[in-house]
Amino acid sequence: MGLKWGFAGTGWIANVLAQDFKLTDMEILAVAARNYEGAKDFAHKLDIPKTFATIDELVADSELDIIYVAAINSAHKDIAIKALNSGKHVLCEKPVAMNAKETREIIAAAQANNRFFMEAIWTRFLPVQFKIREAIKEEKFGKVFKVIADYGEAPDRKTKTRIWDRENGGGALLDLGIYPISLTSSYLGIPVKTEISAFGKLTDTGVDETDTIIFNYQNGNQAMINTTISTYSSIRLSILGSRGRLELDYPLYGETTFNIFDNDNRIIEKYEGLKTSDLKGTGRQLQALEVERCINNGLLESPIITWDESIRIMEVLDEVRRQIGVIYPQD
Repeated sequence: MGLKWGFAGTGWIANVLAQDFKLTDMEILAVAARNYEGAKDFAHKLDIPKTFATIDELVADSELDIIYVAAINSAHKDIAIKALNSGKHVLCEKPVAMNAKETREIIAAAQANNRFFMEAIWTRFLPVQFKIREAIKEEKFGKVFKVIADYGEAPDRKTKTRIWDRENGGGALLDLGIYPISLTSSYLGIPVKTEISAFGKLTDTGVDETDTIIFNYQNGNQAMINTTISTYSSIRLSILGSRGRLELDYPLYGETTFNIFDNDNRIIEKYEGLKTSDLKGTGRQLQALEVERCINNGLLESPIITWDESIRIMEVLDEVRRQIGVIYPQD
């Protein structure tokens, strides 16, 4: 059974997902945003039947089954809880909230209302990531013991003001660093606070400009994650194993290619990604298809990104921010 979706927010990410929806039979029935004229333009461009001036009107619409939260980070919690309390399922853009406390509040609302909730960490649902997790499980390059990941971009401060806005969850960590952290957690597990070391440089607005994050797991595994909003970096990821390594190509967050090398530095396996797959668009529709699959099967959370994992990853982000000195008003 197809669900009727409502979009809360009409920014860049909402536009991208809406375009990916067109590659499926999923239905966007309504949209709302802070800018009503912008919401009307969004609806007209994408042939969405309903436009609402407020989020309250959106979540109150009895025809809607699920709300996709694509608003600014600081608004995630309030919109998600309103939607859940109105009996709607929710897919919430990453980062799921401003901190772990807010994340727990959202999930408590999902539990109380017996509704599905999932963080929209779309990278987890790409074919390349299933292939990587399969390669790790099958020990194709030995037992994995280290991840090295790098994600830096250079957003325009004049047009991407939210990234420098402390009140709205700005900084490299929540915008970019969450990708390699989430991926690393899917390969090595989620570290506890005592296994995390973080070093950073702050902007004049008090958000993190550049971070170096080290996970030193008690079992001896390690991860090193670099993220920055100062410059474009390689945006690649390496996974080291006892018999070789896996090199994930640019961009680490997308449907891309990888090579597996043995310890003689010879390529023993290739994954060609979009060159050989029939995946269309950016692949963001795959997370929404998973949401519909789960709901139609009576599940309240996805096994690919569970409630507990979203909470624990947010706890990692909180600890990194604590160590580098980024404090949000919501803390």
